[in-house]
Formats: sequence, structure tokens, C-alpha cells
Amino acid sequence: LTSGIYRGNVDFDPGPGVQMAQGLGFGNMYLSKLDATGQLLWAHAWPGFQASGDFLYSIATLPDATVFAAGTFRGMLDLDPGPGIDEHVGSEPNSQPAAVLMRFAGDGTYAWGRSWPAERSMLLDVVALDDRVLVVGAFRGTIDLDPGPGLDERTSSGPNGAYDAF
Repeated sequence: LTSGIYRGNVDFDPGPGVQMAQGLGFGNMYLSKLDATGQLLWAHAWPGFQASGDFLYSIATLPDATVFAAGTFRGMLDLDPGPGIDEHVGSEPNSQPAAVLMRFAGDGTYAWGRSWPAERSMLLDVVALDDRVLVVGAFRGTIDLDPGPGLDERTSSGPNGAYDAF
């Protein structure tokens, strides 16, 4: 598995095939899976908001090949890379990014996504432990840790520049 950021147009297939993605603006996030011989199994790309820097920086897999990916984004983003729509609203283009967590089946099929807009800043990391995934992170300012319609607000305890972990 690979994840990260790309700019411009990119072909995610390292072999003779072509799987093109068009990027918008500063940075666009991607997630791809290659087999043991380096052949592309699947790839997803999310063209970002024109002035943003969307980035997937953490991936974890379970024994059943389920994939979790975490990162950040700004603006509005459709997390479902297929024909479905799962739009999430992050932060404004020139502000701190919102955090995002996505789940995929081993074949790359999108399962679900969650996002956490933060008042100031938030980072997520995913860690696979046996058949579970832990989501850990750090934030400053005030965040709502409930990814659904509920509210679980937390405010960091330190001064500006300090992060609290969860």
C-alpha cells in the first residue's frame, strides 16, 4: 500500500497499463495497492480543493486485508472514490486542515469515511493491532471527536502551539 500527495496529472500504474488521475491545485491525496510483483491492483485519487494541500499520511491493514487511511483535507471532499457520493466539509482553503479517516475493503471498495474539522489543528494516525485498528492523534484548539451527529467537544489544555493527544 502507498499513500500520499500528488500534483498535476499522474499515472498510478507502474506497468504498461494506464490509470490516470488529474490533480487540482497544490496537493491531492491518493491511496494505491500493488501486488508482490509491483503490479497495480487498485488506486484511488481525490482531486483536492484548488488551493488546498490534501494528504493521506497514515495507512493500516487488518488480517482480512481491510485498509484504513488517515490524512487531512480542506474545503469540500467526496471521500467515495467510486460512483457514490460521501461529501465531507473540512476547513476553509487557507485555514488549518480537517482530519479524515477512511475504510476500504481489501479490493479497494470504499466502505465509509469520517472527518473532524478542527478549530485550529488536528492530526490522526492509524495503527493495526491484531484484528482491530486504533485511531490516535493530536489536536489544539477545540474539536468534536464524535464523527456522527452527536457532540463530544474537547478543548486542548495547553497554550497556543501545544497539542493534546487522544
